Amino acid sequence: MYSFIENLLKWLVFVKITWMKADKKRSRKEMKELEKFCKSLRFYDAMEAGLMIDLVDFNLYKGINEVLHQFWIYRHRDNLSALRKKLERLARVSNKLVGIFNNDLTQEIGVEEVYEILLWDDR
Repeated sequence: MYSFIENLLKWLVFVKITWMKADKKRSRKEMKELEKFCKSLRFYDAMEAGLMIDLVDFNLYKGINEVLHQFWIYRHRDNLSALRKKLERLARVSNKLVGIFNNDLTQEIGVEEVYEILLWDDR
């Protein structure tokens, strides 16, 4: 679940930055560098980038941070019933990030443009 949120967040940051830079034509090299940069972000760097570019609000930022911290604590304490509750909260955070993609970015940018970013060939 952690990796899912991390990868989704990195991808959302990439899509949002791409949209923010859409006013000028970009070279494939520049876009590949941006993609490489976003993929290399550590989890908390991606969260902070998302906060800075208004991808996530401060409450969601705090929620992600809190849930992941609690997840780590319960995982290392072997408290499985508490861990299950935390995982459910983590799933809700994931759903919010997917909602940002489904509702916010695709409405602002357009479905075709968002998915086109995914469909670039590597030539």
